[in-house]
This record gives sequence, structure tokens and C-alpha cells, in this order.
Amino acid sequence: MKSILIQTSNKFEVIYGEVAGGLDTFGTPTACRRKRYLDKLKLMIIMRDNINRLLKECKYVSSEKCMNLIIYGWLQIGLDLNFYAMNWLGAGIYRFGLVDQCRLPSAEDECGIFEDAYCILKSLENKSLETEKLVKELLLENTKGKRRQITFKTEQELNTNRTPKKNKPS
Repeated sequence: MKSILIQTSNKFEVIYGEVAGGLDTFGTPTACRRKRYLDKLKLMIIMRDNINRLLKECKYVSSEKCMNLIIYGWLQIGLDLNFYAMNWLGAGIYRFGLVDQCRLPSAEDECGIFEDAYCILKSLENKSLETEKLVKELLLENTKGKRRQITFKTEQELNTNRTPKKNKPS
């Protein structure tokens, strides 16, 4: 699953989701430890690649501003949902960690558990809106940085007299 910010010009993907296996008839997860590990690793790689894509796109933005970018992911293992966050610390180092977790109900009498999942998802929605603001700021700062680069490179051309020369008759 991917959650895309539609209010940004580059359609940045802010939330990723992965399901590791399914459930057997008794309601226990069918994914073995290796499958859970590989799906978590896959989630980390997808999140890292998305951060790298934005960093490559925003090459005129300072590293300090890019370090504020946080993206989110979730991994479902059986009835358990684990929520993760990742950010870039610079020099090829990324921070990935468990933010929250909850359990999905497996029977009608456990529907009260949905409140926990709802609260986590509502918080995730607010965090993704903060990320959307940050991505817009980064893209705007990148545009300003490009403009400064172009202006500095062509400053001598900008100061030359641009009046057209009249052709003299021969």
C-alpha cells in the first residue's frame, strides 16, 4: 500500500504498508520469522528509496532542512499492526524505528480494540499532513535555490547592455 500526497507537485509517497502472510483457520499468523523479517526489510528499503528520491530532487536545499522529513510505514503480521517511521540523518545514515503498535479484533466482542487503531491512524493522518507541509517547503526552497544558482552563474550576462545594435549601411 502507498499513501500519496496529492497536494504536492511531485506526488510524494508518505506512508507505505506491507502485509506479511495471512491468517490460518485458528487466527494465527501464517508468516514465518524469515518472511516477517524480509517484509520488514522490504518496507525499510522502499521508505529509504522514497527519501532518496526526494533528496535527489531537492539538491538545492540544505541538508539540515531535509533532515526534518519523516515518512511512515506499517507492517501487518497476523492481527498485529506495527507502525514505523524513517528519516535521514545525513551521510547515508537513516533512522528507522517502531513508533506504535496495535491489534486488530478477531471476534465481534473485541470491536472496542478498533478505537486503539483509530487513534493511531488519526495521529498518522496528522503526521502525514505535517510531512505534506514540509515537502511543499522543500520544493519551494529547491526552486529558490535553482534560481539563485542560475542568477549567480549568469550575473555578468545580466549586467551587460542589452540594447540591440543598429545595422550600419555599407
